[in-house]
Amino acid sequence: MRSLVEELPSIDIKDMASILEGNQEAYRVEFLISNKYTQSIDITTTRGSFGGLVYWFICPGCKERVKKLCLYQSKIFLCRNCQDLTYKTQAIREYRKDKYVKKKKPRTIKDSMANRERLFEELKKYLPSSS
Repeated sequence: MRSLVEELPSIDIKDMASILEGNQEAYRVEFLISNKYTQSIDITTTRGSFGGLVYWFICPGCKERVKKLCLYQSKIFLCRNCQDLTYKTQAIREYRKDKYVKKKKPRTIKDSMANRERLFEELKKYLPSSS
């Protein structure tokens, strides 16, 4: 089973938004990790749908914009994709998928029409006959 995001220490851009508000430049922040390592992480902005700015971390591993970074092996912050992490709810969903089998849907229009014709024949029994 994959590790969970909730199990690792993380930083969220929401926690830094109040510090960054009002500035439109790209940023770089430094984090001191367990008094041994210092890591620089870039922060960028995009325009929000309703105006204003949306702040993003730039993941040091994949260079993608992300909202949250997790501490990897107590040495470096990376996004969940770089660390192959999953959320607890995703793990539960995967477990449930294995337990329940979905009903089969008609694969073709021909199968679908055959089902409709069968249903119509069943319903004919209950219709008043026109004699």
